[in-house]
This record gives sequence, C-alpha cells and structure tokens, in this order.
Amino acid sequence: MLTGKLVFAAGNFADYDIFLCDLSSSKVTQLTSDEYWNDYPRFSPDARQIAYATTRSGRQEVWVMNQDGTKPRAITSGLKWADFPTWSPSGKEIAFVSNLNFQLDIFSVHLETGQMKRLTSSAGFDCYPDWAPDGRHIAFCSERGRNQDINMLDVQTLEEKRITTHPGPDASPAFSPDGKKIAFVSQTEGARS
Repeated sequence: MLTGKLVFAAGNFADYDIFLCDLSSSKVTQLTSDEYWNDYPRFSPDARQIAYATTRSGRQEVWVMNQDGTKPRAITSGLKWADFPTWSPSGKEIAFVSNLNFQLDIFSVHLETGQMKRLTSSAGFDCYPDWAPDGRHIAFCSERGRNQDINMLDVQTLEEKRITTHPGPDASPAFSPDGKKIAFVSQTEGARS
C-alpha cells in the first residue's frame, strides 16, 4: 500500500487535471495535461493505478492510468456518460455512475474481462458510490421520490437499504478503513447515521 501520497484534481472551469502530491516532500507532479476535464481520481487498493473521470474521448468516461500517469485507457467506452469511480477492495472491479435512459444508476466493470453489471435501477438518481472494505457492500447517495439519503447496496444480492433519513440532503459517503463507520456530507444540523 502506497503511503504518503495524495491524488487530486485541480484547474479552472472545464480544464481540470490530475496531480500527485508526495506529502513528505510536498512535491506535486502533474499526471494529465490536456484541454479536457479530468476529475474525481481514486487510487487502486495497491496504489499502482488511478481511476478517474475524463472527457478526452469527447464524452465523459471512466479511465484508468498507472500511478505515474502512464498508460491511460478507457474502461467505460461503450457508455454515453460515466463518472465517480470507486475501486473494489480486490482491485478487480470499479463501480461508477452512468446515465442510461435519463436515469443515474450504479454500475460495475470487471477490469480483466470488461464485463459490466448494472447494480441499481430505481427511478431518480443514484450517485457517489463508495465500495466497503468487506467487498460486498457499496454505499451511495440516492434521491428516490424523497429526500436525498445514503443507501447501502449488497453487491451480491442487489438488495438495498436506506441508512439515513434526515430532512436535509446527504451525499458523498465514505467508509472508514475498518468498514464500521461511514462519513458523509449532510445539510442537516447534527446529522448522525
């Protein structure tokens, strides 16, 4: 596991790029340098690769590159739009959000086979997935005819459970390293899960 490194996106308007920061030396290395939108970078579990969203093909897709920025390649090229990648703990799959039939849902792609699987299919939107350390669950935010809340998805059974019920919107869930807690952004004062 890579330690002491931070990957992030920065830029102006539609020209975002991906950067790598060595926290011990404060050295920042630019990994993408083009006129396209490159955003939402995420390290693979072994930190050898970075998944990110980019418009370099002319549409929004999820790509993967090596940690040093080499060998960028599309992994969602068959879709019209894809964003918000999150790695499975095994590093063999990436979950992401895609828009099919004007509906945002969570999908996964197996990196070796390219096989895609639709994980959610409810009306409304599902967004900001985060894969649990147990490899079996994905937390995501969803608005399904009610307030935007955090939901939990069992990747094997596709069963879903709403885990927040605040009067304000909740978004961007992130598991703790042990998988026992989820941090999230809420517009509700004193929100607790």
